[in-house]
Amino acid sequence: MDNQTEFENLLRSAQTGNESAQTAVYAKLSERFLPLIKRELHEKSIISKRIELGDSCGEICQKAIAEIKRMLPVNNPNWSLKKAINILRNVITDFILGKLLDFAKEGDVAAENLLFCILRNKLLERIYRKRWSN
Repeated sequence: MDNQTEFENLLRSAQTGNESAQTAVYAKLSERFLPLIKRELHEKSIISKRIELGDSCGEICQKAIAEIKRMLPVNNPNWSLKKAINILRNVITDFILGKLLDFAKEGDVAAENLLFCILRNKLLERIYRKRWSN
C-alpha cells in the first residue's frame, strides 16, 4: 500500500509540471510494465522460443513508454494508469503480430494459425463493441 501511495504522490507532482517527477513516473511504469510484457511473450511459445525475451521486453517497453509520452503525457488531465496499460497492450499486440507475420512468411504453419486466430479474435471484439455502442 505504501508503494501505491508513493506512486500516486509522485504522479501528482509530475502532473503539476515537475520534470524529475515525470521522469520518475516513467521509470516506475517501466518497472511495472516489464513483467507484464514478459508474461505476454512467454504465453506465446512460438515467439518465446525464437526470440531473446530480455532484449525484446526492453524494446517493447521503450516503445510503449515513448507512445505513452506521445499520446498521453503524464501532465495530461486525462492521464490514467488504465489508459497507459491499454497503450502497452496495443504495443505488445503489434509486436506479437509482427513477429508472427515474419514467422508465417518463413513458412511456419503454427505461427500462421496463431496469427489468424489473434486477428479473428480482434475482429470479433471490434464487432461486439460496435454492436453494443449502437
